[in-house]
Amino acid sequence: MDNDLGLADPSISTAILYSWQVRMLTSSPLVEKYDLSHLRLLVTGGSLLNQTVKNEVFEKHPNIKYVREAYGIKEAGLLTYTYPKDRAKQMMSKVEMPDDHLMPVGFPNMFTVFKIVDRVTGGPVSGPDMQGELCVKTCQLMVGYKGKEEKFLDSDGFFHTGDLGYYDKEGAIHFMEEISNLISFWMYEVSPSVLEARLLCHNSVVDAAVVGIQDKENGQLPRAFVVLKSGHEETEENLTNFLESRLQDHERLRGGLHYIQHIPRDENWKVRRSVLQKFIPPVKGEEGAPGEKTPTLSLQMDLPPVSPRARRASEAADALLNPAEKTLQYLEPQDVYGMRSRSRRGSRENILSSEGLEENEEEEKDKGRKEGEGIQGEEEELNYWLHVSVSTRYLEKQLLLHPGICDVAIRGVKVQGVGQVPRAYVVLNKGFTLNGEDFACWANSKLSWHHRLFGGVVMTDRLARDSSGAILVNLENLDKTVVAQQVFSDADIRPCT
Repeated sequence: MDNDLGLADPSISTAILYSWQVRMLTSSPLVEKYDLSHLRLLVTGGSLLNQTVKNEVFEKHPNIKYVREAYGIKEAGLLTYTYPKDRAKQMMSKVEMPDDHLMPVGFPNMFTVFKIVDRVTGGPVSGPDMQGELCVKTCQLMVGYKGKEEKFLDSDGFFHTGDLGYYDKEGAIHFMEEISNLISFWMYEVSPSVLEARLLCHNSVVDAAVVGIQDKENGQLPRAFVVLKSGHEETEENLTNFLESRLQDHERLRGGLHYIQHIPRDENWKVRRSVLQKFIPPVKGEEGAPGEKTPTLSLQMDLPPVSPRARRASEAADALLNPAEKTLQYLEPQDVYGMRSRSRRGSRENILSSEGLEENEEEEKDKGRKEGEGIQGEEEELNYWLHVSVSTRYLEKQLLLHPGICDVAIRGVKVQGVGQVPRAYVVLNKGFTLNGEDFACWANSKLSWHHRLFGGVVMTDRLARDSSGAILVNLENLDKTVVAQQVFSDADIRPCT
């Protein structure tokens, strides 16, 4: 917060800031050096600003009457600003609201029209609160990209922003996330901005970024990078537990959580996610002894030259995070980029990689049921087409790798001319929602052809077992709700010659 930035100029009552700069107004010790009583309105955009930060702004700077989020793009400038009247209280006073609550970014400006395009059909959505890509038509849109001749408008004259959002029943626009930043975990899409907003409501966190890392089993896993406030210490386990208490199962940080000194950003202060995705966690046993200082890895690897604007922004952030005055200096964070990782793995499917499944397949067959993880009882082999044998125990082990499954049983269902094909009886974890068709789709995509659930899937509330793990109920009584059962044609059951 330097006079060079103009924020301390008493003639300025309105400031347009990045979200991280708004957070600095509440957390940086340098703010106390300046008189900011002249500020009345803060306008921010580019990323989600959580309600905790807004409330802290109103508490520490009572002269600020409004904190308003707006939406704009570099190709067209500011596109929304005016808010619905009934939302005015949320902009000008402290309110209790979840940190991941999506505030509207306002009504479209004059001579600006939005449409929301369904990402599957390519056509406009059917009504309010339907998510899709934000597309805009406005007189302030650019005439084109320099040096490029290709068309950038669709047949209706709209520019596709690449951002995910929707409009509500009042016509206000809501921005959610850049589509390219969405993390594809199994059949879900996870918004990094929502996870970042939840991390930033922790008292020890000054900056955070979440990226998706590749995973053979689930597509991508969310991984978080966190910058702690000066003088604050927090273990990765505690921070992960704090976050996961506010998450749904598919949003959990299965890719881990790591501390770094600064989040790498471009000249528009957007996170350089490609840099963070190259981070390789230290191998277990090579982290160093407790308390040993580990060298910090550079975040500038393979980065293109940055502009003077980006350099000034980086220097400003560094000055705010690490004040030069001795009276304002605190202990540097003890966990930095490249240090030992103490993060716990999110769930069981992250402990077993696809290679590990192949190596441990025989070992898994010989192990008994551990409480809540495995299956006991006699192992059964299902035979069909006289060429295939399926181990029910092995198949149950594979299905238990799904994060939403707490118990499963496999039974052979007799099909005339084919033999016994596997049918799964599935119990979900508490609070997890999943239908049988989706589970069958997931299972069959992960299993080899002869292990697929040709007998279908039955979703049930519980599977009663005795002390040895044997099923106490007649599974056939649950077959009324079977779904995704394979229908075999005459060609399928014709004997092989």
